[in-house]
Formats: sequence, C-alpha cells, structure tokens
Amino acid sequence: MKLVKKMLFVLLMGMFVCIGLVGCDKETTYTVEKREFFYSLDNGASYGKERYELEVGQTILMKVIICVNTNKEDKEEVTGTLSIPKIDAVDAYYLRGQKMTPTEDDINNITTYNFTITTNEEWTFVFEFKPNEAAMVQMELDFADPIPSIYDVVNSVKFVEPEFE
Repeated sequence: MKLVKKMLFVLLMGMFVCIGLVGCDKETTYTVEKREFFYSLDNGASYGKERYELEVGQTILMKVIICVNTNKEDKEEVTGTLSIPKIDAVDAYYLRGQKMTPTEDDINNITTYNFTITTNEEWTFVFEFKPNEAAMVQMELDFADPIPSIYDVVNSVKFVEPEFE
C-alpha cells in the first residue's frame, strides 16, 4: 500500500510540473519602443527630429521609425495606421521596399496608410511630399489592438510660406 501511495504521489507531482510548464503561459505584453518622426529637406542626406516649420513648395522626406516589442521571443505581426491630412504625396513606402497603398478620404481630406510590421524589430517608413499651402498639419500614428492606445501619437508640423530676402 505504501508503494501505491508513493507512486500516486510521484505521478501527481509529475502532472503538476507538466501543467505548470505548459499551462502557465504568460500573457503577451506590448510596448512601443520607438514611434519617431524625422524630416529631411536635402533628399535624405540628413534628417532632423526637431523640425517644426517646413516651407511650402519644398520637397520633404518624412521618415517614421516604429519598433513594437513584446515579452515573447517569437515575432508576431501587428497592424496600425498613419493618417496624414491630404498633401500632394509623391511617394510613400516601407524602407524595406514594400509599397504602401493609401486610402483616401475626400470628405475628411485625410490620407491613411495601413501598415503591418513584425514585433521585436525596427521598421522605417519614408514619405516624400511637397506641401502646397500654409497650414498646421497633424499626423496620427494609431496602433490596432492588442497594442494599448497610450502608444498612439500625434505629430504636428507647420507648413509656412517661404521667406524671400
């Protein structure tokens, strides 16, 4: 009888260990490590983060860098959108060569770029545009669930008329 109790005890302990290893899978948590906007006025030779005023009629490259990390080693795809008020956009693409197809909302005068990125690595998007009138512009970067909305961001720039001397 003692042997049966001992075997039953060892079997139960083994089951608890197996359940503990398999059944205690941690919930995935997401953190956005980077969501930065940079601007270039020299065709990408240099980018500045502190630019706030950009001149109307000048070709501008806007670089958006995003990195979403998780507490898991496995990579997973996450999605989001970048909404930009309608500017005469020349081109927009992932730096990795994947083309971004915009969705245009003529009623609200917004162009939206949907993106899918992989977690635990840095992604860069580049937009080339030429502002056609003076305005304050807010670009919204929104992440889809399951990424918390606290990581969404609005980046504002001002398009100003060029100063002539």
